[in-house]
Amino acid sequence: MKNQNDMIKEVQALLEKGQIEEAIRLMESVPEAERGYELTGLLAREYANYGHSINHGESYLLKSLDLLESTREEGRNDPNWHCRMGYALMHLEREKEAIPYFDAVMQMIDDDPETQEFWSDVKEALEECRRVTDFLASPSEQPLSYYEEKSYMLAIPWSDQEDTLFDREEKIRRISRMEGVEVLSVASENDGEQPFITISYHGETYAVDLSPYPAYDSYKSIQRRHIFSDEENEELAKAEFGLMVIMPFGKDHKSSFHFQLKLIDALMPEPVAIIDESAEQIFSGQWAHLAAASNTPPSPQYIYQIHAVTYEKDEVWLHTHGLARCGLPEIEILDAGKKNLNEIGEVMNTMACSLLDNEEIPETGEPVLLARFADNSPLVGTLISWPEALQRYPQEVNGGLQQRKYGHNTHSCMLFAYPSEEAMNQHQYVPITDLADKMDDNLLCMITNAETRRMKDMALERLDYMRRACASDPESAIVKLGLTVDPEFADPDEKEQKEHIWFRMKGFIGPDTFRAEALNEPYYISSLHCGDVNVYHVSEITDWRILTEDGQISPDDIYLLNYTVSDSKS
Repeated sequence: MKNQNDMIKEVQALLEKGQIEEAIRLMESVPEAERGYELTGLLAREYANYGHSINHGESYLLKSLDLLESTREEGRNDPNWHCRMGYALMHLEREKEAIPYFDAVMQMIDDDPETQEFWSDVKEALEECRRVTDFLASPSEQPLSYYEEKSYMLAIPWSDQEDTLFDREEKIRRISRMEGVEVLSVASENDGEQPFITISYHGETYAVDLSPYPAYDSYKSIQRRHIFSDEENEELAKAEFGLMVIMPFGKDHKSSFHFQLKLIDALMPEPVAIIDESAEQIFSGQWAHLAAASNTPPSPQYIYQIHAVTYEKDEVWLHTHGLARCGLPEIEILDAGKKNLNEIGEVMNTMACSLLDNEEIPETGEPVLLARFADNSPLVGTLISWPEALQRYPQEVNGGLQQRKYGHNTHSCMLFAYPSEEAMNQHQYVPITDLADKMDDNLLCMITNAETRRMKDMALERLDYMRRACASDPESAIVKLGLTVDPEFADPDEKEQKEHIWFRMKGFIGPDTFRAEALNEPYYISSLHCGDVNVYHVSEITDWRILTEDGQISPDDIYLLNYTVSDSKS
């Protein structure tokens, strides 16, 4: 049997090589009665480290606690023992219990700067445990994270792409050449306190930071919004660095988002991908290039992402990422079941787009018309701050307080609904999931006037893509037309009296005219019926879809024309 010192040296050598599992097995091979205090403490430490680094590592953390308890008397005056107890409890999310142990470490150690620096991690852990304990005792909105205060996007270059990541002057030249951009100031090369460049664009002033930044594996694992080819996946996987573009959003959130894509495209044309850290999503480089070249902003649904979290429970916790950078609350829905989950998600999208299109954030309890049910009754939603809303749910709900200790605790609201006009008048809202049974394929979600105009602009700007598809097959597309309603149905409060109806294309008969067949029975146009074929003008188009074997392609997603599902991975 090796002596204790030799065994510890061998364990330390394995740990220095990152071979933690091998080190644990080596220490476990020593009978418990022969390990001694120092080796037992070392094994307890590595149990805790390993348990914290893997999914479902609770058993290792509990083993760590058991070993430390067995040496409690010997460790009573040892700051290492107290430190290990504190971290094991903290990693088990028993922060309140960890505080006395971390506090004991700080009381035991010398107060000279070198010693204090050595134990600085313990001081930070103590402060974090106190913060969490206070937060659980009195839940409240926490300060925004850095990626919520500003928009963080990391552009990933191709491995053979011209390397301008570290070329300061080339970045400045490319920005200066952008249409509509005026460079107001550039920070000196050694001034790390000021933003890299301050620019004016469309009446907004943006202080932009640019820097090479590591393409961490954790970035690459977040959700992809687009299809990626095998080659793009390989390039993304092996990328080591990208260009981080950091900027605040202005008053026009959609314009700011669009400008950030344009800025990236000017600095790095057609990247492999753009990792949008603020919304925890990855964009296709091809999609981003087309979006940057467009005069029309992309769909506002790209500004944020909806995440669905189950945590092995039946209920689903839906929440957005990305709205905070717009100065808006993130939106959440708790306790959503699997039934009509897509429709519930569409209602969330409707509320998010309403926030993005309106200048003022609705106050707590303020009603917002989100959709109409199949019987034409309204679905009226309202936003309630998460600390207040959580009081309506059981403590163990998915998305509850325990899951907010380290995130999802800043500016966020839960989406509720008023089940009736009487309930709205009495300010009695219910979880929107209470109305899930009424949601079905016929749920009609509202679209803001601003979004209707944007969709129309995009559809017309990219009309040639649809026109080319119809040249080879006249019926390979469907179009949405905005047609004038009958006078008796006109709404005096609306500027445009239009009903939007889907049609199947029958072919172009001139540069600006086409034949199309109505696919729906109109509600407010008595002279038009489902199946009618008429001639229409392209100015009446508000949206379209190209129909392919792999699905539908919208004006916002024309990058898909470069892919087929069979040779791509999402």
